[in-house]
Amino acid sequence: MQKGFESQSIRRYTYRAILPDGTEKVIQSHAQVETDASGKPVRVYGAAQDITDRQRDEVSLRLQAELLDQVGVAVMASDTNRILTHWNRTAEKMFGIAREQALGHTVDEVIRFPEQSREQRAEMVSKLLAGEGWEGELDVEGVGDHTFPALATNMPVRDAAGEIVGYSGVVMDLSEMKRANAALHGLVVELESSRRETIHRLSRAVETRDLETGGHIERIGELAGSIGARLGLDDEHVELLRIASPMHDVGKIGISDSILRKPGPLTPDEKSEMERHTEIGFSILSGSESELLDLAAEIALTHHEKVDGSGYPGGLIGDEIPIEGRIAAVADVFDALISDRVYRPAFSVEEAIEILRAGRGTHFDPEPLDALLSDTAELSRASKASA
Repeated sequence: MQKGFESQSIRRYTYRAILPDGTEKVIQSHAQVETDASGKPVRVYGAAQDITDRQRDEVSLRLQAELLDQVGVAVMASDTNRILTHWNRTAEKMFGIAREQALGHTVDEVIRFPEQSREQRAEMVSKLLAGEGWEGELDVEGVGDHTFPALATNMPVRDAAGEIVGYSGVVMDLSEMKRANAALHGLVVELESSRRETIHRLSRAVETRDLETGGHIERIGELAGSIGARLGLDDEHVELLRIASPMHDVGKIGISDSILRKPGPLTPDEKSEMERHTEIGFSILSGSESELLDLAAEIALTHHEKVDGSGYPGGLIGDEIPIEGRIAAVADVFDALISDRVYRPAFSVEEAIEILRAGRGTHFDPEPLDALLSDTAELSRASKASA
């Protein structure tokens, strides 16, 4: 203390000031008062500091922390030694460890990983220490040693100079999502199974009206699926084709028995009526949200089109006919040729092949035709099944 002065006191103030240009600032100032032995102020001096940005940052950080406490994922942060510096409320609930217990400890001391996730954890740590981020699914041990699947995201935190100053992490519990997805998958499988059963039964209903079909619906499905596979269609597409193709003649349900079961040739009017089964089938099957039924509708409409444009009902040419319709046309005609009809006996496989080859490029698309004819063993099996 300087001679002649008894004591000093410091007073601090925070206030808002409006500058001449209208800008509002937050000012923090302190005043130092020196008194003499009797307590009389003899000197006052002080300083003021603009803390607007600092206060804004503090408010922002507080709001961010409060927000992170409300989110439904565990959020944490650590320093360069991976000692936790932030641990939100969801992390407390997820891992059963209070914030006060977690902070100051390393991530590895607080979060436990089961044996099956050790390799992923090691990869995550390695990437972080190398300055890289990591994201992936892994199992984590939560409250009561309960293991649950989680999506973890970890990133290095860098300062303005690009130096790593810590790490941030987010953990999302995927248990409910996976349970919901499993339940949904089960429901989808059940619905798809029911839909396919309905399609099969509808096809069988048509078969009972057309005495000539026999096992035609099963055979055309297998033949169409085989052709699709040989043409390089993916497995899902092939399966849809196999199931949808048997619906090609579903429109016959709208054709009168006198035409459908007539033992002899049809008159021109009867032929025109019979040809309507393609459009009837399309009207029955179209307009659904089911990919399978939409494909069946397309096949029902186009399986009597010919690549030279002389088919029905649309007179489509070449690639105007969907590939599924072109495949079904080949399978349908082959199976019809090797099957008995009331007006003729079945052709042999060799005879059927010659008839098909005669229509190559006019009636039939060469690619699906060649794909069918490439496996004579399958053609023989189909012939035996139709006998």
